[in-house]
Amino acid sequence: MGRLITVAILLAAGSAQAEPRRGKPTAPLRLELVSKPVSGGHEVTLVATPRRDVPSVELTLGDKRAAFGASAAGRPVTLTVFVAGDADVRATGRAAGRSTAKAIRVGAARLEKAAPPATLRTLPDGRVVREVRR
Repeated sequence: MGRLITVAILLAAGSAQAEPRRGKPTAPLRLELVSKPVSGGHEVTLVATPRRDVPSVELTLGDKRAAFGASAAGRPVTLTVFVAGDADVRATGRAAGRSTAKAIRVGAARLEKAAPPATLRTLPDGRVVREVRR
């Protein structure tokens, strides 16, 4: 009886370890975008922290690019740009053949376009439809 329980525990532990990883592979980087208001605009900083040792790190922030050599896990690398006015700033990080991206809005929020005027019409079969004319 004792051997049967031991075998059952070992089989259960082995199946838990053999479970495949789910999801799409991602870059071994954690990206963080930080915006700080400064005179005449905003200073945006991209902080990329490798989750494991990587042979190189490439960062893009807005139109600025930078390449860094080997980086150890947990050791952040940064890239900073100045942004005048209101803008969407995009950032990408690439390491170990994979990339990841983030975006941030600096300045005033983007204005949403108003919905075009619409008229509700009732069809002969009783359905109500929205008619939009531009």
